[in-house]
Amino acid sequence: AIVADQLPKESKNKFAYLTDSHVKNLGSGRYEVDSYVDCQNHEEPVRRIQYTMIVHWNGQRYALDDLTSEGVIKQ
Repeated sequence: AIVADQLPKESKNKFAYLTDSHVKNLGSGRYEVDSYVDCQNHEEPVRRIQYTMIVHWNGQRYALDDLTSEGVIKQ
């Protein structure tokens, strides 16, 4: 939901499986996630957006500390 909120509302989005993502434990309940999402608006080509986010466990859910995009790659 953290990344999905940043994508166009009318697009079809397919997130990478966790097994296709790189997750690094930073300690103290913090994790760095390198992954991607494929999105498509109507008849446009599929775009792959690479992203890196750092999240932490706040006791109830994961909260976002940082989110960066490494760009948009047309497939």
